[in-house]
Amino acid sequence: EQVSAFEAGIKTKLFDNRVRFNLAGYHYEIANLQVQKVVGVGGFQVDNAATAKIYGVEASLTALLTENLQIDIAGMLQSAKYEDFSNCDETAFTGACSGSDPRLLADRLTDVSGNWLNRAPPYSLNVGLQYEWKMQDGGNLLIRGETFFSGKVRFSEFERAEATQPAYDTQNLFVTYTFPNDRFILRGYVKNIADTDHKVSY
Repeated sequence: EQVSAFEAGIKTKLFDNRVRFNLAGYHYEIANLQVQKVVGVGGFQVDNAATAKIYGVEASLTALLTENLQIDIAGMLQSAKYEDFSNCDETAFTGACSGSDPRLLADRLTDVSGNWLNRAPPYSLNVGLQYEWKMQDGGNLLIRGETFFSGKVRFSEFERAEATQPAYDTQNLFVTYTFPNDRFILRGYVKNIADTDHKVSY
């Protein structure tokens, strides 16, 4: 793969370092993108076969609301699409990607130029809130809650419904005790509190 990458941004510390704010914009042009292709029945291979363009903006904010209470927010907006890519869709017809199919290879390819890249949501947002206590024994107790939002995720360049995860959100909770002198850390957590079903692959 060859990537032409451009990025510009700022990093700031404000209000006696109680607030940190970062902002960046990026633009990537990718040539010879490595993609997975179906070969025969149940076979796969990785080829350098596509060009793609990705651009977007990401920002993060961390602020101490009090001496013990902190909020952090991180988000991203982007466009990530194939510029020039044709691939064989194994669901098009029986034996579509089989070497034994009599049709020409060109007739078995689907042009997916303009479709979104796999595993590239158009946006994501993570918001966390945590409170820390200084314990009398010299240790620290920290309680943190966070929520994560994600836009639609495609696991296939053909954008089939069964290979797509609609926008979703999850919530997590952590309780962490740090022993005096940072010698040990004890942590308990619950992830995906609402038991949200979402795809992580296809």
